Amino acid sequence: MKTLVNEYVGVASRFTRSVNLNADYSRETQDYGYIVTGNVLSSLTQILSGLIKKGGQKSYCLFGLYGSGKSAFAVYLAQLLSMDNGQGQKARELLRGKAIDPKIENFLTDRNKSSYLPVLVTGRRRPINQLVMESVIEALRQLPGRKDNLELLNELEEQLKAELWHDSQIVLQAMDKLGIASKKAGFAGVLLIVDEAGKSFEYALSDREGGDVFILQELAEHAERLSKYSMLFVITLHQQMDSYSELLSRTNRAEWAKIQERFVNIRFAEPASSTIQMLAEAIKPLKSAPKDVKQALERVIKNLLKMESIIPPGLTHESFAKSVHKAWPIHPTLLLALPYIFKRFAQNERSIFSYLASYGVTGRLAKMIFGFFECYVLVLDGFNGAERIE
Repeated sequence: MKTLVNEYVGVASRFTRSVNLNADYSRETQDYGYIVTGNVLSSLTQILSGLIKKGGQKSYCLFGLYGSGKSAFAVYLAQLLSMDNGQGQKARELLRGKAIDPKIENFLTDRNKSSYLPVLVTGRRRPINQLVMESVIEALRQLPGRKDNLELLNELEEQLKAELWHDSQIVLQAMDKLGIASKKAGFAGVLLIVDEAGKSFEYALSDREGGDVFILQELAEHAERLSKYSMLFVITLHQQMDSYSELLSRTNRAEWAKIQERFVNIRFAEPASSTIQMLAEAIKPLKSAPKDVKQALERVIKNLLKMESIIPPGLTHESFAKSVHKAWPIHPTLLLALPYIFKRFAQNERSIFSYLASYGVTGRLAKMIFGFFECYVLVLDGFNGAERIE
């Protein structure tokens, strides 16, 4: 009798789709499958430590490969600092049991100090000044409809319509007015996130006059010297800023370097241990694996754990065994190898999930990964089940 692997498992869709900062932040019934890995916790600790420290760093640049989770992290950060009790509570629950700095834990518990109005910018090939101005207006619409807020909204909409955003000082003033309004509404300040900022950099390279990115430096400097309210500024890129400026003149490269100096760079890359755990979470069981398969997996796990240094740092024997069972039908040895295989070819976590999800359609590599298990009669020591799983 022939049994198909996809009768037993699928791939959770949340791991394969790309994240849109604006759409995913505002989603009311968000599927909270986010995983707070060691990399996420480390990045979060660095950012929030600067936020709560007097005179601490307020501007950060997260860079990493396509699909490595930067946008998902940005959504999580915005929801963690949200004034929305339900949204913020769900985000904070994901930190439960994590080794988090007590100062940060206390900060997040005090909603008067840790509630930030999100100003969310999703990059596209338009001037960054315009995108920030549009997002300031959108954030202002989230505040109570008081007379002064409505008057400010009309003022900024007129400025946007007249394209006054070409003057970076107009954008800075708009941000400052929003920050003061947010403070009156009970927020500690504003959280400005520019996701996919590289698209605006690329636009700036093609439009040297209308695509100036100097506003990023001004906003970063603005965030550092505030006293009336607090401001946290985060941008995400696929590579460091200087990689975008290689085709510029020496003078212009120096100007772009000054922008980068205003930000603390955080490399966003998951270690092999986290990728293995995420792979295990991505596999969605449809029904329990056959008993003989479970027994065979236990034998393979036992043999693997006899090998010195086979388990990547960050995984205990117990957590590895748990991941192996959750990741079936990926063979345990392949599960160990996958993070390094994809890293070798400059791929990322979402690439792995997408390949797995394409099984049975067009994904040759996915068929290879799942197909590896077709031979489990040979590779899983001693397994002689009655059914063949393909």
